Amino acid sequence: MIEESRQRQVEWSGASLPMSNTVPPPAAMVHSTPFDSEISATGLYMGIGVERADAAAPPLFGTFAYEPTIAEMQMNRKNISLTTRQEGGRNSKRGNF
Repeated sequence: MIEESRQRQVEWSGASLPMSNTVPPPAAMVHSTPFDSEISATGLYMGIGVERADAAAPPLFGTFAYEPTIAEMQMNRKNISLTTRQEGGRNSKRGNF
């Protein structure tokens, strides 16, 4: 049942489609060992910030990924819904709205 629920969620939201690559390249790379760290410039055009080299994080528990279906690829549209019910959380409207 969980597998079917995940599959439907992915299809309805377009979550299996890839995200656009809008992240700028890093200006510098950090190579770290348990004993020292070295920062080296990348020289990439429009580089911003610092990125860790060889820093592979383990996968998050409970995450899942599915290949997009043919119908999803043809539509090529993500259906990300907005908040419709304000519950006073972090993303709720503030002030005089």
